[in-house]
Amino acid sequence: MSDEFIKLATKEINDAISELQQIMITCQNDSDISSNADEFQKHTHKIKGLAQ
Repeated sequence: MSDEFIKLATKEINDAISELQQIMITCQNDSDISSNADEFQKHTHKIKGLAQ
């Protein structure tokens, strides 16, 4: 992997983690978590894809 890809992937992963943190902060109960499941999945899928 090139250094440029690693820099870009690291930034994208950090951004996705920040987004997940923001979502988690707003979740107060199971209903909030369920309503944000698609967003959780989107960000975790992105992290998984970039980590491979």
